[in-house]
Amino acid sequence: MNAESNRELAVTIQTSLRSLLTEDVVKLSESLEGFGGSMQWLTEALSLIYQQENMILERLQNFQKSLAESEIQSQNLHRAQVLQAESLKDQSQAQEALGENVRIAQALLDQVVATAANLQATVQETATGFQTIPGFSTLGAYLPWTLCSLLASVIAAQHPRVVAGLLFLSYGKYILVPLFQYD
Repeated sequence: MNAESNRELAVTIQTSLRSLLTEDVVKLSESLEGFGGSMQWLTEALSLIYQQENMILERLQNFQKSLAESEIQSQNLHRAQVLQAESLKDQSQAQEALGENVRIAQALLDQVVATAANLQATVQETATGFQTIPGFSTLGAYLPWTLCSLLASVIAAQHPRVVAGLLFLSYGKYILVPLFQYD
């Protein structure tokens, strides 16, 4: 009995082990299939994450490139603004100098006008004075030439070089022009 009971016990244990082995292998196979599916999902998820990371990295590089270009443009704009400010400053200084020159020219012009008015008044007083002198009243036809010669004398007294140059030019014209005329 012992041998038979040992045999039965061995067969029972063997049957139990086979059923356990079959069930465990099925469970292990199912677990491995689930693990394989999870690993495939994880691989796909990691691949998608990798693609998204590459897209984000490419966008970051494009953003850095755009940022560098905008920085260069901002530096160029700053340089242009500095040049424009300097140009405006120079233009303002030139306008101030021009305004000062205009004021000086206006003052000189006012002085010339005043001097001309004084000269005209002096000439008129002189003409009136000559007309009241008894001997000069008969020379009325020669009065304009007399006044011109007096005026030329006054100018010659104040600017002798100018008058000498004018006399030299007029003398040269009357002497040299007839020599070069071909009749």
